[in-house]
Amino acid sequence: MSWADVAEVIKAVAPVFTAGAACSGAYIGCRGLTKWHDETVGKRRIELAEEVLADFYQARDIIKAARSPFGYSHEGLSRQKGENETEEDTRILNSYFAATERLASKADFFAETWARYRFTAVFGSAAAGAYDDLFEVRNEIIVSVRSLISAHGHHLSAAD
Repeated sequence: MSWADVAEVIKAVAPVFTAGAACSGAYIGCRGLTKWHDETVGKRRIELAEEVLADFYQARDIIKAARSPFGYSHEGLSRQKGENETEEDTRILNSYFAATERLASKADFFAETWARYRFTAVFGSAAAGAYDDLFEVRNEIIVSVRSLISAHGHHLSAAD
């Protein structure tokens, strides 16, 4: 075999090595792109989870403040006063109603929190059940306030 024959073999094999290098480069590029995509999606999921967790912490604090037995004299004044209420009844009923006012003052927060579609799209509807629990708690507080006021109203009408 002469050097000319070796040169011909190299010329014939060179495209195979070039093709192999191109395939290897494409494979490495594809793997890198897949890894970058996974990291980006994971980062977005983590950021969304952090936002949602912060919202739930804020909701916890709002509900805790709404249920607080301590209040201010101006709270509950938006409640319509009944015909036969004494000053003591008004004070009691307004203190009950304060919880509803406190929750109503955060209506924008709850409206934004209720729009949980992005969370559901990313984590699934089973994970979004926590939102249903949150709004159930909020609604139970409002219904309980109405029940307390109604029960006190029945007490007033029985006293007449």
